[in-house]
Amino acid sequence: MRFLKFIPIFCVLFAHSTLASDTIKIVNPVYSSSLEKSLFNDFIQRKTTDVLQISLSMDSTVTQQKAEEYKNEVIRFLSENKDKFQNAANEKSRIKEISKTSSRKFLKQYEDEVYTIDVFETGKYNLITAWIYYGYILEKLGIPFTITEELGHIYLTAYPASAAVPLELNKVELILIQPDQQLKNLFVNFLLDSKLVSKAELSSKGAEGVFNEYYYAQKNITLLELVGYQYFNNAIDFINKQDIKSAAHQLEKSYLLYPSYRTLYLLEQSLISIVQEDKFADISNLIYFSKLASYTKTNSIKEFVIGKFLLMTEDYLITSNRVDLYDRIFNRLDDDVSDVEMKKQIADLYYLNKAKFLAVHKEINKSWDVICKGYKNNSENTETINLMQQVFMEQMRPQLGSDDFKYLYFRRLEEYPILAKSNNILSMGGYYFLHKIYNSYYTDDVTTGDQTMSDFEKFMKQYDYKPESFLIGMGYGEAASYYYRKHDLKKCKATLDRGLEISPNNNDLLRKYKINFPEAGK
Repeated sequence: MRFLKFIPIFCVLFAHSTLASDTIKIVNPVYSSSLEKSLFNDFIQRKTTDVLQISLSMDSTVTQQKAEEYKNEVIRFLSENKDKFQNAANEKSRIKEISKTSSRKFLKQYEDEVYTIDVFETGKYNLITAWIYYGYILEKLGIPFTITEELGHIYLTAYPASAAVPLELNKVELILIQPDQQLKNLFVNFLLDSKLVSKAELSSKGAEGVFNEYYYAQKNITLLELVGYQYFNNAIDFINKQDIKSAAHQLEKSYLLYPSYRTLYLLEQSLISIVQEDKFADISNLIYFSKLASYTKTNSIKEFVIGKFLLMTEDYLITSNRVDLYDRIFNRLDDDVSDVEMKKQIADLYYLNKAKFLAVHKEINKSWDVICKGYKNNSENTETINLMQQVFMEQMRPQLGSDDFKYLYFRRLEEYPILAKSNNILSMGGYYFLHKIYNSYYTDDVTTGDQTMSDFEKFMKQYDYKPESFLIGMGYGEAASYYYRKHDLKKCKATLDRGLEISPNNNDLLRKYKINFPEAGK
């Protein structure tokens, strides 16, 4: 099933979008090392972590020991040059000295596709890694700075409130790749479909205005957010290599550090590229479908997720009887999806179809348990209600002549009043009472017969039950016959009147009336 066209981006983009105000919860991010996991967990819990180490941890070969060594190398560098930096003539001279000294020690050669680890191992750097390095040492030196973006290019300015000294990189020839019209249209449509932008806002600002506002950063960028840029660029590298799963992993971590609409858009596109043709023969791929369902805010992708789950129902439950796998798929989605309406729709499909499957395979009690969960999930689903009533009748039918029937029947009607909306279910209860009335009087158990007749009439009143004529004829007719056999004509006549009050044109009762009481004229 082809649903969305995935648009790969074949360049390193420094552009990032405005900060997402309604952030998603990243589910089970994939980490490349124990160091990266530890640093991200620290960030998730405390919203802070060591910027240099977390940017280094993107390389899976960097251990805690190696990261500490590089961090100590920076600290030694600052200590060795402390006097030189502090004794600079003014703020501008200080920044110039920091830049010159750093170029000799760390930032030796510009190259596009490098990461923080390269600064320390080869002296190679790019715009992002240079700003991460400079931001880190400026913080250590207590020098204020800002990181800003202007149409995709990022600037670092030291002493913004006084000298406002821009940091400059040697031998940098940036070619700024501007988004084409196709990407702009797709991104704006994503914002509309996700209800992040209203039609009124789009009409007011125009597509170009909306794109620029949500695609590019609209505020100063923190150092940790800058590390998020690095993860974003690493994801682009993976996309260019057709490794979409690794790209999705990096985009999740980029979003954790800098939750932006731009990253969310590309993350959704990456995930849908992974899952749209996948039938999940490899269950490990299910995680990507679950993530897509959990992250998306777009109506079109929500519809895709529901449709895909319906296909899974056909493939794994109905066609191949792989119930365990089907259960695992649902449980994963149910745990991960936060969108209330989509979660409800997926549960609707699961409970309804699994209950049908179990009923077809004669596992009625299991089917009942499942469909009850479906009803609790959505008490307004007509299909669920109909199946629930049918399964209840199948469950109760073998109990109909037993002593357990009455207890179980009324307990279920009390727990699920919707069952009493079915005439067939009420008829089952009516049959139980009237058959018991017949048997009681037929075996001369008048005490049980009288009590059951009283219970039956209460049942009729409570549930507004209109019993079938033949059942009244059977039960009340046998009761009248009992009294006739006992020569108690008064009770015989009273019982016939009692039955005719319920079923006025009942042929069985009228015939008995005519035979036994011809003078009554009935």
